[in-house]
Amino acid sequence: MTQDIPFALRITAESQAGLDAALGEAVERAIGHALAGRSHGVLVTRHGRDSYTVEVTDEVPFGFTQERDHYTRTPI
Repeated sequence: MTQDIPFALRITAESQAGLDAALGEAVERAIGHALAGRSHGVLVTRHGRDSYTVEVTDEVPFGFTQERDHYTRTPI
């Protein structure tokens, strides 16, 4: 039987310290959800300088955490 474990959090913060803490907490929560289902991994996606999502998905193998960067930087 396949178990669907939907879990996603949107993370934003105004400081680097706040962002680091929020991401760490979100990843720990996501790992807990992934361990419960034993079929999904954790995906951390950066959307902007201070905007991320952390989700449990079957796009990532169980036992792995993967990062994606969708942040488009403008040249100086």
